Amino acid sequence: MDSDDQARLLGLFSGLASDAAAVAIALDQPERAVELLEYGRGVLLTRAHDAGADLAALRAQAPRLAARLAELQAALDDFAVPSAGAMSPAGVAGPAPERRYDLAVRRREVLTEIRERPGFADFLRPPPFAALAGAAVDGPVVLVNVAARRCDALVVADGRVELAPLPELTLAELINRTAAFLTAIAVLTGPPDPNTPEPATQRRRAAARAEIGRTLDWLWRVVAAPVLDAALPAPAPSDPHWPRLWWCSTGLLTLLPLHAAGPLDGGDGVLDRVVPSYTASLRALAHARRGVPSRPEPVDSALVVGMPQTPGLADLPGVGREEEIVRRYLPRVRSLLGPAATPAAVLAALPEQPVVHLSCHGTQDLHAPAWGRLALAGGALHVRDLWRPAGNPGALAVLSACETVRGGAALPDEALTLGTAFQLAGFRQVIGALWSISDALTVRLCADVYDGLAVPGGIAPDRAAAALHQAVRRLRATLPGLPDVWAGYAHLGP
Repeated sequence: MDSDDQARLLGLFSGLASDAAAVAIALDQPERAVELLEYGRGVLLTRAHDAGADLAALRAQAPRLAARLAELQAALDDFAVPSAGAMSPAGVAGPAPERRYDLAVRRREVLTEIRERPGFADFLRPPPFAALAGAAVDGPVVLVNVAARRCDALVVADGRVELAPLPELTLAELINRTAAFLTAIAVLTGPPDPNTPEPATQRRRAAARAEIGRTLDWLWRVVAAPVLDAALPAPAPSDPHWPRLWWCSTGLLTLLPLHAAGPLDGGDGVLDRVVPSYTASLRALAHARRGVPSRPEPVDSALVVGMPQTPGLADLPGVGREEEIVRRYLPRVRSLLGPAATPAAVLAALPEQPVVHLSCHGTQDLHAPAWGRLALAGGALHVRDLWRPAGNPGALAVLSACETVRGGAALPDEALTLGTAFQLAGFRQVIGALWSISDALTVRLCADVYDGLAVPGGIAPDRAAAALHQAVRRLRATLPGLPDVWAGYAHLGP
């Protein structure tokens, strides 16, 4: 199937993996629950990762099979719908759907032959829990499972999984809270209604901001606090080392900012206990870790993509200031600005740079997340345009655009975001936004982030999570009553 058909089919089974995991938990099989969540969520992402599997071991043992698999995979990756009767790259003729199907069948046949060889029985098969747990090496990964039967957190750390029941979290309340939260964000980030009097507009905005505060408080009470109490001891006030923690949510919870959860009374929240990050799955985190060098060296070059003006959209005066910030810390910067920042030019330039900084308008389509997009010169760069593995080991993508790490209400478990797309394109660390963000405040946050990344000779991209954490905390300290302003920034990666 093509990617649109795959998405439509997956939509028929929404929540199936979470329901299966809930049954496994009820049967006291938490490791099996982790496996089921990994096998039934992020299906498209896993297929994309498998398409870029490292064939080095196979080439050493069976070069002919490795070459056949690579050829078939390349044909599937590059598949386009040519004129009727044309020949596909792998020599399969016929109408387009049949050619794609025949390529997939031949790929499965090659996989069967590979798995019959000694030592390759598990080649590209779903990994068992013991292999999955290896992703949680620098801190716990928390899979928050939401199902009608029950809701729980599965805390994977130190090669095992601990269950943290979440009795106050229910699927019904999550649906209502998510709807109210998304409505509140739309009120605060959307254009004002010219037909509504100013006092009424201000009251509506105040009510929306209060709703966001209540959502963060609810997330703290029913999810984050129980998880942190079970997963990590409270840090000593004098401890300078912040522990790491990765959130891996399910269902509609993926649309809510768990990393910013905190009590309404202003007490310590997630940002005061851990350096939070997100991952689409344990396998996605393990895949990103493979690119981390054993001896990190400073990165001194970057690609800056900026759109100060975009037809039909508001101007972004901060684009130039963000470019200046990047140039301040990296001596070698290539810029694609304004008319030069076409989708084709950006795609061609990405493999050449270890760091990319994009400053433009971004939009996610909640109903068709694969069509989430960055507004560039002459057209959009969509999630699906980047949704293929790349060979370049990129280090960091800073997506200074709205909704770049936001998934979709349709297929929320598939992690179809611009952030995961840039990870597939080779960038192991991604900084992005869950909703619309302020241009002026993002410039300020970027300055703080790059200052936190700075080392002699350039930047250290693998400090991205810690740098963003401190930058967001500073922004929160300045604007404590405006969570819609500071809580939208998030980090993906190891």
